[in-house]
Amino acid sequence: MHPKSSAAIAVQPRGLPGPAGMDFKGKWERRTTYAWRAVVLHADQLWFSLRGNTGIEPGSSESDWRLFLPKGVKGDQGETPTLEWRVEDATLQVRRVGDIDWVTLSATSALGQRILSGAADPASGDGHDGDYYLNTTSYVLFGPKASGAWPTPGLVLKGIQGDQGPQGETGPQGPQGEVGETGWDVAWTTGATAEADHTYAFANKRWRAVSGGLLPDPPTADPGSDPTNWEYLGDFASVSHDHDDRYYTKAQLGALDPVVLAGIPAVSDLVPIEGVTPTGYSRATTTSRTDPAGNAQSVAAGVIPIDYDATTGELIGWLLDDADDTWSVPLEATFDVGEGAIYIRGRTGSLTGQKALWVLDDGTSDNYIYLAHSSGNFTLGINAGGTTALNATLGAVATDTDFALAIAWVGTAVKASINGAAFTSHTAAGLPSGLTTERRGEMPAGTPGGLHWAGHAKHFARFARAVDGATLQAMTGDLA
Repeated sequence: MHPKSSAAIAVQPRGLPGPAGMDFKGKWERRTTYAWRAVVLHADQLWFSLRGNTGIEPGSSESDWRLFLPKGVKGDQGETPTLEWRVEDATLQVRRVGDIDWVTLSATSALGQRILSGAADPASGDGHDGDYYLNTTSYVLFGPKASGAWPTPGLVLKGIQGDQGPQGETGPQGPQGEVGETGWDVAWTTGATAEADHTYAFANKRWRAVSGGLLPDPPTADPGSDPTNWEYLGDFASVSHDHDDRYYTKAQLGALDPVVLAGIPAVSDLVPIEGVTPTGYSRATTTSRTDPAGNAQSVAAGVIPIDYDATTGELIGWLLDDADDTWSVPLEATFDVGEGAIYIRGRTGSLTGQKALWVLDDGTSDNYIYLAHSSGNFTLGINAGGTTALNATLGAVATDTDFALAIAWVGTAVKASINGAAFTSHTAAGLPSGLTTERRGEMPAGTPGGLHWAGHAKHFARFARAVDGATLQAMTGDLA
């Protein structure tokens, strides 16, 4: 027999049970009974239950609730969460940004008490009962999972967005742009004294007063008669309207630039550019005309003449003084007769009697809005269903006179201003319906009598929205 061997076995005593963990219950509810160590969210703060209670609001009784994690301070705009978190020694810990001490939120030592995380909210199959889950994108903490489900809503660990910061300082001024092309300053007057290196318009030509020429310096003689002291720069467009297909840049058009009313863009915006026949304009035959300088001219069919001042070279506008001139375009699909505005610059003609300048109609004489110049006055007429709804005098402008005119209407209320004068107000008895066509310089369709516009048109602009009377007055007050 072998001798029986023996050995001493050391048995360690069983350790003491660890402290009970916290039990996060989500948002505090008045009808829910909370046991000791329950943690709830109330008024954006975490509270720890000191004993069982029901219906006792956290913060109202120090015997029942203790503030566990106060509300974070409002963060600056765009900053990361007011609270920050970490998993340390199998526990989830949180603290406010800037604090030194971490607060343990839950133990994670055993299966079913882990801290899981991901970039999205947890799925039902993630984790076990008792687990917590942190969405690392939204900084929302879910848990503990119970009966196979994650409680919602979770605890938001991210602070609320802060107030908008103050506006930054104004940046430095940008560099100065390049020097533009020299324009002409004024029209030359015989007997005047020119300023050296300035440009002048004379005899429909552009001239520069030469610095350092022969006496007198600067010159006093007319350009062309003193070539030593004047430099010829070129012709303006021909006053005989030979239509040399000359195009003008935006800078050269100057005051003819498109108009914007209080930020409202124009539906149509037309200024005269030589060599370009505007949409809707036509003339069936060649016509003979006389320009302001008294020169006879022959204008080919389908061409609209551009007129210039023979002395200053200033662009006056389109010349519309022949019954064969027709100019109409269809209204846009979005046109609404209930509101709008127009702005027109031009020069009245020398003829007396009624002369049509601008019309909206339905192709008949039953429905139209009609702007005309008659006996030294601009008038506005409205026909609605064959009945006169308005026949108003807007203001006086003599023949052969430059003008700027603006009209706005909302419903039957109409306002108008001419050459910066105080606006006038008018009320129509109704509005026309079924309008389809805009006409410039011709009578409404089917209207007997009256005359085609006998003058110039420098700028047509129409707007889909109206402006107030003060704006109309400001628009027409800048007539150069």
